[in-house]
Amino acid sequence: MKVLISINLIWCLNCCAVSKFQQVKRSANKVRIGIAWHYSAKFNDYYKPRIDSTIITEIGKFNDEDHYFSLHRKSDGDILLINLYFEKGKVVSNKERTIGYFTVAAGNLVLPLILISSGFFSLGASYLPNNKINANVLLSVNDKSQKSQQVRVKTMALFSGRSAKLDKAVHKFSVSFRRKLLKIDKQLRLNKFLLIEQ
Repeated sequence: MKVLISINLIWCLNCCAVSKFQQVKRSANKVRIGIAWHYSAKFNDYYKPRIDSTIITEIGKFNDEDHYFSLHRKSDGDILLINLYFEKGKVVSNKERTIGYFTVAAGNLVLPLILISSGFFSLGASYLPNNKINANVLLSVNDKSQKSQQVRVKTMALFSGRSAKLDKAVHKFSVSFRRKLLKIDKQLRLNKFLLIEQ
């Protein structure tokens, strides 16, 4: 009985040591990909520091997990590069919010009541403005770009605090960006994404 316990203990310790060695070896041989992001002139300044912080946080989280590649901020000489081009970052103005509340009240409450009391059938109508973030995610190999993937996020700007809605848009961007990174990871693992010879 003691021999069986000793053999099981040695086997268990050996498996753990081999597993740990393979894990260290795998992390040392990871593909390194640089990441850079750029904002268009019409991208709202409110989002920029929040997006910067979100991307840096996602890089850290992604690198702490077991993936085919690791991310770092773009540096000279990077062969593999993920570029994010932020095209549109819209923040709904107070005027648009006021118009939205007015059309919701008039289009869904007042007008239908008047038409129904007159004997007509009525449908409601309203204007619901959205905060938006639009970006293109592009993987480049030796300065040759692959097909871009779009990240489009929007949140309704009414019926909650303005900052809460804007923070929700940034959070949605974070989730979508993470999905894109996982998709690139899967494609690199399957060697389908690197169609251009290095």
